[in-house]
Amino acid sequence: MGGYSAFLQGYKPSFLASHMYEKNEIVKLHAMGYPNVFIDHEYGGSTIFFASSQLKNSYIAEMNGVEMNSREEILIIGKYLGYPPIASEFFADVRYKEELEAKRAFFNYYGINFVGNVEDSEEIADWLWSNVPAPLAPVEVNYKKELKQIHPVHMVVAR
Repeated sequence: MGGYSAFLQGYKPSFLASHMYEKNEIVKLHAMGYPNVFIDHEYGGSTIFFASSQLKNSYIAEMNGVEMNSREEILIIGKYLGYPPIASEFFADVRYKEELEAKRAFFNYYGINFVGNVEDSEEIADWLWSNVPAPLAPVEVNYKKELKQIHPVHMVVAR
């Protein structure tokens, strides 16, 4: 499952579609009436589609006055795409700190695909299990071309 399907199934609060690569998805989501905002970036820009007008309005309010391509913009977009905050922070920082590149891992959970620090894998998985409205499932982590899964565990509390 990819981000488009994850959005349509309600697992992602928004979907960021590149005008260069996801033209069909953009046409379909416009036709379905999803609230959206055009982001004028290089490579033809992108459109971010939202599950609700309320989310769109919150996004617009948060982005007001934010510098394009800034760390703050990355963190806000990551939040609305349903990424764990610690992963968005890593993505924003890895652009400027070359030493972090060696820790870059690719995560996938129900088509929510993003980059994070391999050392944060457990925290990222816990965040996804707590915040994504989907049945618990393994989180896929691809690090240095090795794919592993982090499986949810039962938490039993004695009373």
